[in-house]
Amino acid sequence: HRSVAGGGFRWSSPETLRSILGTFAHKTPKQGGPILAFANRFVRKHDWICGFLGFTTLLFECLLAPLMAFFLPPQWRLITVGLGMVLLHLGIGALQSGAIGAFFLPNLAAYVVGFGDFRDGNDLRCFSLSWCLAFGICFLPLSLAAMRKSSL
Repeated sequence: HRSVAGGGFRWSSPETLRSILGTFAHKTPKQGGPILAFANRFVRKHDWICGFLGFTTLLFECLLAPLMAFFLPPQWRLITVGLGMVLLHLGIGALQSGAIGAFFLPNLAAYVVGFGDFRDGNDLRCFSLSWCLAFGICFLPLSLAAMRKSSL
């Protein structure tokens, strides 16, 4: 719907990431700033890097990670989603805020471990009751946002 698509387009705009990074640029790592301040400055100077990082973050977090967590074989979930989440949050820590990068790293559990059905020692089976519940919990907020007539 327009509200989700519009938000996605605005998020992937170079100005959005530049603004977010600029908010943290003058803080030291101890104050919650970027671990690599020089990288923060470099990225903010280049539209294409800001746009690329904003778009790929949105693509990974909103589409690829949930789809991979639900549909990849169990042995591939940790490698693809887990490694992707670790790299994403290391990047957030390096460019934006070390504290934010570390604070949100536990989301890895929601994508990988949280979608497992370990009652019988089995991994989550596609379309099982547990899978359907996890899918609903993951996509219900997005579905509700898509039905809104105004931007969030």
